[in-house]
Amino acid sequence: MEECVGIDQDILNEVLIPTLNVDRIVQGQSDPNEQLNKSQIFVTTAGYKNTYSYEKLIEFLCRSVVRPKEAIILGGS
Repeated sequence: MEECVGIDQDILNEVLIPTLNVDRIVQGQSDPNEQLNKSQIFVTTAGYKNTYSYEKLIEFLCRSVVRPKEAIILGGS
């Protein structure tokens, strides 16, 4: 999700993510082990505390500590 600081949380969770979570069909079959649709990338500018994007940042930060092979946070300026 690009510029997720401006995305409404309900719209993201109820409309966008389910729309993007469609299995890729190769030779008439889907691969249940494919990781492509199980990943999420959030890109945004600086935001404010108590916003959805800040909550996602904290969620991914905690996940990257507990399960470092499943989540990563990159920052830049």
